[in-house]
Amino acid sequence: MLVVAQAGVGAAGGGVGAIIYVLIVSVFVLIAFTVAWISFPIVVRFIWNVIRRRHPMAESDADRRMDGRLFSTGLDPDQQAEKNNAT
Repeated sequence: MLVVAQAGVGAAGGGVGAIIYVLIVSVFVLIAFTVAWISFPIVVRFIWNVIRRRHPMAESDADRRMDGRLFSTGLDPDQQAEKNNAT
């Protein structure tokens, strides 16, 4: 990067070298920000999975309360059965 910019500075008295340097740096910055933008959710999801695996009982307890339903009422299966029988 810098060598190309310095060659441009030496050959054209500064103008072309500065333009080349700005173009190279701007492309590099765009690529770096794009990679960061794409990889950020992947990294966050990985950290979230690591945290969740440290507490496996919390996940299994939530799965037990869900009992195969898409949405949970927040009640235990026994409480849900009582509520269903009361109506």
